[in-house]
Amino acid sequence: MKSTNFETATSAEPNHYTTARDMATLSRAVVRDFPQYYAWYGLREFTGTTSRSTTERPPAARSYRRWHQDGHTDTAGYCLITSAKRGGMRLTSVVLDSPSIKAREDASAALLNYG
Repeated sequence: MKSTNFETATSAEPNHYTTARDMATLSRAVVRDFPQYYAWYGLREFTGTTSRSTTERPPAARSYRRWHQDGHTDTAGYCLITSAKRGGMRLTSVVLDSPSIKAREDASAALLNYG
């Protein structure tokens, strides 16, 4: 990752930046280097230590076994990183700066289906 700067664990910092390529690199590393955690990303619901509950993963890639990370900031828009495997082929899609949750899900599904 050569074009990324994260200063803290939150995304609300003004000096945070990255590229789609760097996010794809990070996604591939998570899937490759931490397979023991892979099942966590397929959970339909999860409540963390902050009592914030995440429900239902994006429908964009339901037919894939996947890893994903989604988020939103005013600067970056709606973003979604998905690593999916179907028929023995793993693909990674990175969608940044979408205007809505639906737009990012549709774009991710289109990229995965194209691949």
